[in-house]
Amino acid sequence: MSSHRSFGRRRLLQAGAVLGIGTATGLLTTAPARAETRDYALRATYDWAEAYFTEHGDAQPDVPNENRGSLAWGQSYILRSYITMYEAFGDTRYLDLLCRNIDAILSIRDSERGVTDWRGESLPVWRGGYPYTGGEVDVPGPNGAPSLRLRTAQAYADGVTADVAHESADRFAVTITDTRINRSDTFANLTMDATSPDFAVTRIRDASPTVTRATAVDLRGDNSPALPQAGTYTMSSHYVTFSVHTGMITAPIAEFCRIVRKTPSLMPRYGAKAATYLRAVRDAVACHDHEWRQNDQGEGWYIWEKGTPLAFDGCEMPHNQFVALATAQAHLGALVDDGPYRDRAVRMLTTFRNDLRTLRNSYIWNYWWTKGHVYNGYSQDDDVSEWTPAYNGARQIEDGSHGAISVEAALAGYRLGMVFDETDMRRFAATYADNMLAYGDDGQAHVWYRVDGTANLGLQDLQAPRWVNLARWDERIFDHAREIFNREQPEPIFGSYLLSTAFLAAHNGQ
Repeated sequence: MSSHRSFGRRRLLQAGAVLGIGTATGLLTTAPARAETRDYALRATYDWAEAYFTEHGDAQPDVPNENRGSLAWGQSYILRSYITMYEAFGDTRYLDLLCRNIDAILSIRDSERGVTDWRGESLPVWRGGYPYTGGEVDVPGPNGAPSLRLRTAQAYADGVTADVAHESADRFAVTITDTRINRSDTFANLTMDATSPDFAVTRIRDASPTVTRATAVDLRGDNSPALPQAGTYTMSSHYVTFSVHTGMITAPIAEFCRIVRKTPSLMPRYGAKAATYLRAVRDAVACHDHEWRQNDQGEGWYIWEKGTPLAFDGCEMPHNQFVALATAQAHLGALVDDGPYRDRAVRMLTTFRNDLRTLRNSYIWNYWWTKGHVYNGYSQDDDVSEWTPAYNGARQIEDGSHGAISVEAALAGYRLGMVFDETDMRRFAATYADNMLAYGDDGQAHVWYRVDGTANLGLQDLQAPRWVNLARWDERIFDHAREIFNREQPEPIFGSYLLSTAFLAAHNGQ
């Protein structure tokens, strides 16, 4: 049995019994066979989809986040869907399901499992690894001790190999190959003499940026000219605690805490849970304090500290990544008086808002913050990054899926009286309705890939309903996204599909 089934029907029923959720609710019955046609804007469809996901879906709440960020990119959406359904229909069964999943998620924090990140720290968060982190392998010298560390900042680093070949008694070549994309970089005529311009570490670094994003580290205790052992070596990915993962996971938990605290009728049943969860959220957010940066223009953001085994260590995170923690801290800031949460949320939302541009009546923006190093590029002389010593810059427009994360952060700010106002919401609505919304030559509804209405048509159709919370300002968004989901009839095996169904049903109110 595969690991993602571990939170299956038997355990769900056990958890439901503890919470007092009976099978008569309709939420915990065996998922029916997929019907030919369902309206994904109905509560009944959500309830079917939730039961189906719990039995068959990816990213179950007791499966660690470290492979593909399954909690961040799966369970976070499930948690958010429960909150959406509770707020739309007032049924506390959804909060019971939420607590069931949160309890499982908190039980597999790194500190609970006794696992560590790349720094050797075991923290109350959820580490991530493949395919997002850099990888490395230590090549031994003639005596078997590690001599040369070869690294890649490529995603999917577990599929990167390093071939070391001796060319002469004191010269060797290194070929780094990304087997996933079948691309290589070869560095010939290398030496282990650190005083030579052909020193392996220097030559590989000076070639940056390369296709395989290769770098090297000298592991010797002296300047012995002995060559590293020839052979083919496979790299292994590191574990990193990602701010975006923490933000995605904790934001709906913090929102639950805020809802309970502001609703006296919920306190008897959920007050103790909310108190426990609040402490957990605060502990998790604090794990990223060392990555926080701000300026005197009222802006704030998170960075990947230099040396972190990632492609852009030393650089600022893209909008969608740092605003995930903005959403979490916006809810915390509305919930507690102490701590930096409200100030940081306002600063991050301000950073995002300052980077928005208008296109007719809409907002458009870039994936990367335009004041940051990745957007503008940097040279080796700038000494920004260890894993990517030089970079030419990336100026792509944001895509609809990642953009939905930023829009949800802006919506949270709007609802909580932080930074964004009605005019902003109308412009975000126009981003979808005037830019992304489209109909193909066959008359079918699709969305453009990028928020300015460019690039691939239809590639992200199944992410369209994640923009439905903007339909309050333009009903075309709901109608169009509903049309896509009802046409595609997606099997609810991904968290984003369940959240999309919740957004549609909540807006429809049926």
